[in-house]
Amino acid sequence: MSDLEALMWVYSTIAQTLGAIVAVVGMLTVYKLDRVGNSIERIFNGIREFLDRHGFGNIRNQLYTMGPKEWQKNYKTTYSKNLKDNPELNTLKA
Repeated sequence: MSDLEALMWVYSTIAQTLGAIVAVVGMLTVYKLDRVGNSIERIFNGIREFLDRHGFGNIRNQLYTMGPKEWQKNYKTTYSKNLKDNPELNTLKA
């Protein structure tokens, strides 16, 4: 085996190893993102159940028709509008 052939084998092995490492890191990333997504969905469902149990049907209906991001955007808009109209509701004043 010549030195050039041996060098080609080394470079090929390095490329395959790096490819395998990238694949494993990608797989772990997708797995972790899936678990985070499931956790968020579980929390969101817990909020829905809580609202259901305590009679906040209007808010619960909004949660069923909107996803977490849409509801959060709607809530922030409504909350900030209420704070402008009723500044005494702001309990987070500095």
